[in-house]
Amino acid sequence: MTVVVNDLGWDDTPQQGTLFELPTEEDPGSVALQEIIDKYELVAAESGENPYIIVSERGESTQLVETVAVGPELASSSPSPWTSWTREEHNPKLRDKFGINEYYKMKRIDGIIRGALRVYKTPVLGAHWFVEPASDSTRDKNVAEFVHENLFSGEHLNVSFGRILEDILLMIDYGHMIMEKVYKLDSDGKVRLRKLAPRHPSDVREWLWDSHGGPDGVVMEPPEMGNPADDSQGVFIAIKKLAIFSHEPEAGDLRGTSVLRSAYMHFTFKQALYKIDAIQKERHGIGVPVVKLPPGFTKEDKRIAENLGRNLRTNERAHVTLPPSWELIFAELEGQPVDCMKSVEHHNNMILANVLAPFLTAANTKKEALETFYKATRYVAELITDTINQHVIPDLVNLNYSRVKLPKLRARRIGEWEDARTQSFTLRNYVGAGLLTPDERLEVFLRAENDLPPIDFETRKEVEAPQAPGDPAQGEAGGEPNKPKPPTAAPAKGPRQASPSANPPRSNAGKDKSGGS
Repeated sequence: MTVVVNDLGWDDTPQQGTLFELPTEEDPGSVALQEIIDKYELVAAESGENPYIIVSERGESTQLVETVAVGPELASSSPSPWTSWTREEHNPKLRDKFGINEYYKMKRIDGIIRGALRVYKTPVLGAHWFVEPASDSTRDKNVAEFVHENLFSGEHLNVSFGRILEDILLMIDYGHMIMEKVYKLDSDGKVRLRKLAPRHPSDVREWLWDSHGGPDGVVMEPPEMGNPADDSQGVFIAIKKLAIFSHEPEAGDLRGTSVLRSAYMHFTFKQALYKIDAIQKERHGIGVPVVKLPPGFTKEDKRIAENLGRNLRTNERAHVTLPPSWELIFAELEGQPVDCMKSVEHHNNMILANVLAPFLTAANTKKEALETFYKATRYVAELITDTINQHVIPDLVNLNYSRVKLPKLRARRIGEWEDARTQSFTLRNYVGAGLLTPDERLEVFLRAENDLPPIDFETRKEVEAPQAPGDPAQGEAGGEPNKPKPPTAAPAKGPRQASPSANPPRSNAGKDKSGGS
C-alpha cells in the first residue's frame, strides 16, 4: 500500500507530499499503518489494484501559513485617495516645492536656524567613517579595501567623501536628498564609483511609484531651456540608479520630514516680533510725526503732508524742508515699549530644542542632555550607512566580484566616549568579581570597538594591575593578581565615650540628686 503524507495541507492530490511504501508482511504492516494513522490525520483513501492513503499533518493547515508567508503583496503604501488628505501638509506654503523654498529661506536668513543645523550635522561630519570587512578572510578584506579606496582615497570620486556627506545631510533640511550613482570603467578592468551626484529636491518634478507604492523613479526638471515640447517630459531616473536618503520617512514615503518643519512656527513668530521691536523702537525714539497744515490747504498739500509723515525716517542725514506756515512736531508715546526680545529668546530656545540642543543656551547643562543629543546624531549617521550599505556598496561589489560577502560602511566617534567609559567600568567590575575572564577574542573586540590597532604578539607586554601594599597576591605569597579577597569582619570596638576630666565641674553643670541630698 502507498501512503502519501501531505505537507501542504488539505489537498487530495497524491503527487504532493512524502511518498513511502508500507511493509508487505501482515503484522509489521499493521503496526506501521497504525503508527501512521496515530501520527497523521486521514485525508483520503483508495482501495483497488493500487491502493493508497492520503494523510496530513495534525493541527493547523500549513497551506494557509505558507500562503500568507510567500503570497503576493496585497495592499499598497501609496497614498490612498480616501484617507491621504488627512496626512497632507495643512499649510499651503509648506507643500511640495513651496516647502522646499521656504526651508531654503529659513536657513539663509535666520542665524539660530543655521546654527542649529550646523550643530546637528557637525558630529556626523566629524565622525570616523570606515569600511568594515564581512569576515577576517583575505578575500573579504580585499573587497573591503577596494570599497574603502573607492570612497575615501580621493582618487576615484570627483569630490571628497566629506563633500558627499554635506550633500547627503541636506535630508535634514528638506526631508530627503537624492544622489545619482555614476560609475566608470577604469583601465585595470575594475568598475568604480565616479560620482554620487546630488539631485536637489527643488529640481524634482515628480515622484513615480509602482503598483504597491514602492519608488519606481523620479522625473527631474530639464537642465537646459530648450524645446518646450521636449522639456514637458523632464528627465526620468530609474530607482536602481539612485540612492535616496530620507529623514524620518513616514510609511514608506521617501520624501521624509524636514527637521525645520517643527521649527517653522517659531521662525514666523520671530520674524513678526523682530518687526514689532524695530517699529516700536523707531516710534519711541523719534515719536509719531505730526504735520500741521496752514488754513486753506489744498488737496495737494494734504498729499504731500501724508507722504512726508509716512516716509520720515531717522538717520545721520535726516532732515525736512517745509513750505511756509507748515509745522512739524513729534508726539511722544505714553507707556512702556513691549519687550519682544524675551519672546524672541523663547523661540530661539525652542528652535534649538527642536534638534535636541537646548544646552547651547542653558546655564547648566546636564550630562543626560548631551548623551541624548549624541544618540540622535548617531541615528542620523546610521541612516546614511544603512542606505549606502543597501543601495551603493552591493552594486559596487557585484560589478567587480562574485560569491563574496558584502562589507559595511560604519561611523564611529560620535559621542561614544561616555559609553566607552561606562563599558570599561562594567568590564572591570565583572573581571574583578570573577564573572568574566578576559581572553583574546574579547581583546580583539574591544580593540575594534575603540579603533585601536590590532594585537602585536611580538612586542606585547603583560601588565599586571597594581595591588595594595601587603596584599598576599603580591611577591612571595604566590597569590593570583586581580583575585578578589574574601570579605573580613570589621574589628570590634568599645563604646564611644569621652575620658573623664580632672577639672571641677562648672557652675552651670547639672547635679545628681538621685540619692536624696
